[in-house]
Amino acid sequence: MADDRIFQCPHCALQMTVRVPESPVQVTCPTCFQRILLVPGEEPRAPNESYLSEFYRLPEPIIIDTQVPAPAKSQRVIRRAARRAARHANREASKKKRLRLLQIASVAAIGLAITGTAATYTYRSLSRIPADSWAKVVPGMDSPQKLLSEYSRVCGSFRNTCASIEDAASRDRAIPKIQQIAARLRGIPSRVSELGPLSPTQRSEVDSSALDRVLDEWEQNKACLREVRSKRLLHSIDFFKSLQTFADENEAAAGAIISQWNEQPDDSAFSSSG
Repeated sequence: MADDRIFQCPHCALQMTVRVPESPVQVTCPTCFQRILLVPGEEPRAPNESYLSEFYRLPEPIIIDTQVPAPAKSQRVIRRAARRAARHANREASKKKRLRLLQIASVAAIGLAITGTAATYTYRSLSRIPADSWAKVVPGMDSPQKLLSEYSRVCGSFRNTCASIEDAASRDRAIPKIQQIAARLRGIPSRVSELGPLSPTQRSEVDSSALDRVLDEWEQNKACLREVRSKRLLHSIDFFKSLQTFADENEAAAGAIISQWNEQPDDSAFSSSG
């Protein structure tokens, strides 16, 4: 036999009076639309997920009356309760969505960090490669004209450095500079060899006047070395070692240019110039 039952929605507190039989029934709240399971002798509750298929087969009771209690008379309170119930129902889905977004953001951040680190180390590694090494691996990067201009600049730097030496302090400052200048000459012989036989266009760049300028630079360097070595007040083992290093590299660089690019090599002429 059916009986009247008064209860409140567990989600929005809507008070309802229903006529239910003496068996479990389903109720859908007309305010927040949440599912409610009414079992005789038990408190109203939401059905378990495993029970949902059976829940929809239960009969619906006759709702005789609905009355919003005093705390929930405002429509704003009712809507808020409905939103809270909807959030509660979708809490697991929202949690999974947030977790998925967090995982995507974490992977993206790690990827950016790895990419930035790799780019930084690559840039640092490439910046340490000497210019003559780049010339070997980059097609068309090196040319006879570039080598001749570089040799001339290096020789000029050496003579300017020697001209700045006036006392022991300036001598000590010049030692590392001369060592660096000598290092710039060190790769020239191998670069000359890598260029191989000159093409007609390259040969036009390395005419007799260009080779004469190389000999002239070499002679000026020798004169500069004799002058700076003659100053007894500048006597220093480290200083003389750096001068000798430059002299050796200078002779090797000039010798490679003259011997390999001269159309008619004349070793005796180069030796007499030395």
